[in-house]
Amino acid sequence: VDKNGDRLKNVIHIAGGDNNALFVVDDDGDGLGDVYSIGNYSGQVDGLSSTAQCNQKIYVAGPVLTEDGTPLTNIKMATVSDVGGFAVDGVTGYVYTWGNGAWNCMQTLKNSQYTSVATKALSGEYQTISGETFLTDVVQVIGGQGYGAAITKEGYMLYWGGDAGDGG
Repeated sequence: VDKNGDRLKNVIHIAGGDNNALFVVDDDGDGLGDVYSIGNYSGQVDGLSSTAQCNQKIYVAGPVLTEDGTPLTNIKMATVSDVGGFAVDGVTGYVYTWGNGAWNCMQTLKNSQYTSVATKALSGEYQTISGETFLTDVVQVIGGQGYGAAITKEGYMLYWGGDAGDGG
């Protein structure tokens, strides 16, 4: 349920991970939607205290917000890592990220730095192929323990994170 106690409806995609869960809600039936979240790295500041436990009512922290304070929309899929979340914009193919910078999973944040807003993922070395500063043309993304990986529409597999030198 959401903060108002209303049930989430029209959920088209779910993802769960280490203290996180994401739901893509498609209210207009176009196959794209807003990302709702709960958990320690939920994309919402108040989500830091909303951990779900067995037999308790689960409250969704609310929509994941972008840097300008608007909800993350047009999302076709979302996923979690152990320290954050990723989402793919179904129109542009941009990948959005939020959470903790552990193991460079967030690319621009250091370990224990946290952002509660979704920002575009940097393209890294893929920029030499795409010419784009931000990761775009992505059809699928996954997250793991301190990393993210994506497949582009051209069939490239991209990977980031996991370089802390401590097994992350």
